[in-house]
Amino acid sequence: MELKDKCYELMEQGKYQEALECFDKTLELDPDNVEAWNNKGRILSEGYIRYAEAMECFDKTLELDPNNAEAWYNKGNLLGNHGRYQDAIECLDKSLELNPDNANVWGSKGYVLRELRKYPEAIECFDKTLELDPARVYVWYNKGDALRRIRRYQEAIESFNKVLEIDSTDVDALDNKCYILRELEKHQEEIECYDKVLELDHDNANAWNNKGIALEKLGKTFEAFKCYNKALELDPSGTSWANKGIALGKLEREQKVLEYHDWALELDPTNAKVWYNKGFALWMFGRYQEAIEHYDKALELDPKYTSAWISKGNVFYRLGMYPKSIECFDKALELNSKDVESWYYKGLALEKLDRIQEAFECLNKTLELDSSFEPAIKARGRLLQLIVHK
Repeated sequence: MELKDKCYELMEQGKYQEALECFDKTLELDPDNVEAWNNKGRILSEGYIRYAEAMECFDKTLELDPNNAEAWYNKGNLLGNHGRYQDAIECLDKSLELNPDNANVWGSKGYVLRELRKYPEAIECFDKTLELDPARVYVWYNKGDALRRIRRYQEAIESFNKVLEIDSTDVDALDNKCYILRELEKHQEEIECYDKVLELDHDNANAWNNKGIALEKLGKTFEAFKCYNKALELDPSGTSWANKGIALGKLEREQKVLEYHDWALELDPTNAKVWYNKGFALWMFGRYQEAIEHYDKALELDPKYTSAWISKGNVFYRLGMYPKSIECFDKALELNSKDVESWYYKGLALEKLDRIQEAFECLNKTLELDSSFEPAIKARGRLLQLIVHK
């Protein structure tokens, strides 16, 4: 076996010390051997993390062969791994000038741009990588992470789903997907997502805690309480103590408040206001489906109960049922066309459906009625940016 082949074989087997000695022997015999300098640099950077010596090897390689695309790539990776991101980009760009179809280089450039928080540019690089090699699971993951950071949530979910198509056991991809579902207020899907995390990693205290939070959002306080208990069994020092305390207090408070309303309804079961108040209490406790049922009862007794239509619309909004939410706000506006809250929340629901122009008009109407309504001012500013950049 030739010396060169022996060196490569040792490197591929992970026998870095022997491979390093082999490349040193090669360079004693041939001090201008470009491949030996480059591969010695790789071993020093990947096997031993000897930064300065590895950099000297890559610089020597490029002194001997300035058009060595692989050495520019290796030097760029080394610089990126040590936080010298701008220098890394310059090296990776040089590598791409020499070989524009190298998926590794595009992926590394995307990673560095992500570290620089230049997320749209990073996504472009990840897309180029995936054009060249669609099976790179870590690139799909990095693309999903970049999309998540700029709140392009649906695209991020698609990227994490692609990771899971390739590797259904990737807990990190699932965890990121769960996080996005929480941001989108899709709490039932979030719970199902954490269930999948816990199938793969049953002792994941963070997942148990976050599942508990999602359950509370749906008003399932007792089930949430059990999740916090499980999280604390696994990690007694975790943040679930606070969540458990809140849940316990909520369970005790809920019981007293709801008992009071039940007593009032025994005295007068046809009182729409009491049905509404109990519905509002259930909404405050996160028990959304029950809140809707009570609002429906109030509206059955008084179809012109504007506050009940608005509150019912808010519950549908919280559940992510935006078309139904809009129907309720429209009904409230039929009864009172100058209701600021209805115009505002209708605008938010339309935004969630990507009906940006209609949402903008609703927020304009909100501010016509109340020019100092701070949440509407902020929401309208956000929508204006979307309209300008479309």
